[in-house]
Amino acid sequence: MHCPKAFRDPPTALWLAAALAALLTASLPATRVRAQTAESVAEAVEDSVRTKAGTTFHGKIVSEDGEKVVIETRSGRVEIPRVVVEEIRKAGIDYRAASEKIDVPQIRPEEAPEYVKKARTHADKGEMKQAAAICEGLLGLPGGTLSSDQRVQVGTTMGEAYFELKDWPAAARGMRKAAVAVTVETDRDRMLAVAEALEAHQVPSIGGQSVENFAQAQQAAMKWKAGEIFNYAKQYVDETKEINRRSSIERAMEVSRIRLARSETYVPGYSIVRAPDLAKAMVDRLMDAVGKAQAHLVERRKELVRGYVGGVTTRERAELWNKDCQIYLDILEGAAGCLNNVRYLGEQYPDAGFFDAKAHEQQKQTVYDLQFYESDISIGGRRIELKGKKIALMKIGGN
Repeated sequence: MHCPKAFRDPPTALWLAAALAALLTASLPATRVRAQTAESVAEAVEDSVRTKAGTTFHGKIVSEDGEKVVIETRSGRVEIPRVVVEEIRKAGIDYRAASEKIDVPQIRPEEAPEYVKKARTHADKGEMKQAAAICEGLLGLPGGTLSSDQRVQVGTTMGEAYFELKDWPAAARGMRKAAVAVTVETDRDRMLAVAEALEAHQVPSIGGQSVENFAQAQQAAMKWKAGEIFNYAKQYVDETKEINRRSSIERAMEVSRIRLARSETYVPGYSIVRAPDLAKAMVDRLMDAVGKAQAHLVERRKELVRGYVGGVTTRERAELWNKDCQIYLDILEGAAGCLNNVRYLGEQYPDAGFFDAKAHEQQKQTVYDLQFYESDISIGGRRIELKGKKIALMKIGGN
C-alpha cells in the first residue's frame, strides 16, 4: 500500500447534539437551586407550584391528581400538567432546610470535649437535630480548640445528622469539614468523595443505588466516585486522535490506566476489573472508524472508476485523478491500521470477550479486497479489464 497518512474516524454530528444536551442540562440545576433558595427562607405564606421550566405560580391549590394541579392565582385559575411540575409548596409549612432551622448552642472552648461526646450520643440515639446543632456550635469555635481527631468526629457526625434530616448540602459541608482535619490522604479523599456524591445527587440515591442511612450513603459514594474516575479515564480513550497508529493506542491505554488507578482509593480492585472496559471502548471506536471508512471507500472506488470512464486524456486530469486515488489509498491504509490495533487490544485482553478472531479476519478480508477494482469498464466500446487489478496511482509522462 502507499505510505500512510494520519487517519481519523470520519466526523459525525453526534458530538454536537451531545455537547448541546450537556450544556443545556448543566445549566438547569443552578436555576432550580436559585429558585429554591429564594423561596425557602421561611414558611410558605401561600400555595405555590413551580414547573420544571422554572416558572412559579402563587395562590391557592384547588385540586391535584395524577394528571394535573389546579391553582387559583390572582390572575385566574391555572391548570398545570403533573408531568411538568417540579415542586409544590403548601401554605403554613416551613420548607427551610434543617440547617436553617436549628438553634446553635453557645459552647465555651473548655466545654468542647464534653460536647463532642454529646453530639455523638445524640446521633446514636437518633436525635439528629440536637446532634447537628451541637456540631455547628463546635465547628464555630476558634481554630485550635478541637484536635484533628475531634474535628473529624464532629464533621462526620454532622454529615450523618444532616443526612438523616435530608439536608444534603449541609451533610456534604460536614464531610468537607471532617476531610480538612484528616492527615491521611486516602481517608481525606474518601470523605471528600462522600461530600461530592451528596452535592451531585441531592436525593437519597447515589449513582443509581438507593440509600436508607448514612453508612449506605458512604458505601454508595465510593462506588459512584470510582465510576466517575472510570468516566474520566475513558474520556482520554474517547478523545484520542490518529487511532490507526499503534503509538496512539499504546499511549491512550497507558494514560487511561493511570487515571483509572485512582479508583483503588475508593473501591479496591476496581481498576483491575474495569481496565478491559477501557480497551473495549477503544475497540468500539476503532470498529466504528473502520465501518465508516469502508462505506466511504466503496463509494469513492466507484468515483475512481467513473474517472476512468470519463477519460483521463490530459495531464491535468490525470493529476486530479491521482489526488482522488491518493485520498482513497490513505483512507484504506488507515482502516487497515485500525483493524491491526483491534487485534492488538484483543491480544492484550484475551479474556475480556470483546475480540472475535473469526469475525476480525472476515472484516480484514473485506478491507483487503478494497485494494482492488470491483469490475471491468468500457470506454468508447473498448473493454478495459480492471476487475481484480490493484488500485494505484497513474504513471504520468515524465514521472
